Amino acid sequence: MVEKKDNKLWGGAFSKQPRADVIDYCAGFDAKSFAALDSFLLPYDLQVNEAHAEMLCGQGILTQRELSELKAALNEARKKGVSLEGFEDVHSAVEHFLTQRTPAGAKIHSGRSRNDQVATDTRLYLKDHAQRWVKDLAALIGQLERTAATHAKTAMPGYSHHRTAVPYTYGKWLQAYAEAFKRDVQAFQQWIELYDVCPLGACAGFGTHFPIAPAITAKKLGFAKPFSNTLDAVQQRGEAEAAYVFCIVRAMNHASQLAETFMVLSMPGMELFKLPEEFCTGSSVMPHKKNPDFLEATKAKASLAQASLLQLTDATKNAFTGYNRDSQWTKSALFRAQVECEPMPKLMADFICGVVPNNEKLAALCEPLDATARAEKLAMEKGIPFRLAKQEIEKQLKEADTKRKGTKI
Repeated sequence: MVEKKDNKLWGGAFSKQPRADVIDYCAGFDAKSFAALDSFLLPYDLQVNEAHAEMLCGQGILTQRELSELKAALNEARKKGVSLEGFEDVHSAVEHFLTQRTPAGAKIHSGRSRNDQVATDTRLYLKDHAQRWVKDLAALIGQLERTAATHAKTAMPGYSHHRTAVPYTYGKWLQAYAEAFKRDVQAFQQWIELYDVCPLGACAGFGTHFPIAPAITAKKLGFAKPFSNTLDAVQQRGEAEAAYVFCIVRAMNHASQLAETFMVLSMPGMELFKLPEEFCTGSSVMPHKKNPDFLEATKAKASLAQASLLQLTDATKNAFTGYNRDSQWTKSALFRAQVECEPMPKLMADFICGVVPNNEKLAALCEPLDATARAEKLAMEKGIPFRLAKQEIEKQLKEADTKRKGTKI
């Protein structure tokens, strides 16, 4: 009887077992729970509460003792966590946690609303993760450029219309994607610059009579500046999220193109590249299968990001002025795209490092692809228009093809 070493239904033919993070990326949330959406905001809500409490104290709305009690309770919340079970949202849960520990908890909501609170929590979350995308994409670019330099002279046919076109190199092909991902880095950086604005203090969109200081909380939370208009700060909820997910869509689309090309050029009959086994999975039925699931999952996640972007833009386009409860459903689109797609750059960098090009087959495919170069050379040597030179080469190709088939012209 074959001893089962793990819980997979395949893998016996693999010389290198797929990595756990690859399996996790490919499986998605099929066999595990997706976290409560507001759990992603919890650490930021605690941060926002502390900054708001410090500002309230500075404005004379809280005493120094009340501030100390609130900060102690917030530190306890960071260490022990806050259960969201039974509460409407993270803000209600945190406020309840604070009021259970100090009477000052009942004063923490002075001069704010859940509208500006959730907008601020989300903005902080997105700033953090945008910076992670910038860092991880930069690492992917670095790996692409190192591999491109190594294969600067490795022959590879260029393709158009799924057909070989002109001789190229594997290095230049990888460098093309490095350039594309550089623009994705710029997109995330531009997002940070555009949305580095703190909504806290706008309340429900109409300000407050409390003598708050939005500029102080903005600075404490690391924002470039506070809001300029209270209503704009909260009624455009979903705009920053959509712009952020569009940055994800850009990066995932470029990754999806890489994935599709590697899949096609590595399939049996082509075998121009050997994929790293650590990024493949097997079959529950066919012992020989080593499937490019990491690449297929990347394509699927690119589609998921596209769908999330559509949900975000569609949910906000018909919003009536002020707060609308349907904006709550922007969270699911945002977090689903973020959580599913964020591992891509790190994994893709390691994948690129493990790909092995079939130098002989690649070079052999390049040999017959000199027709364009011949036409250009003929035009330059004879001093004739390129169009005429191209027609001459086409004629030669037709004659050669007819001769091979054994028929008369």
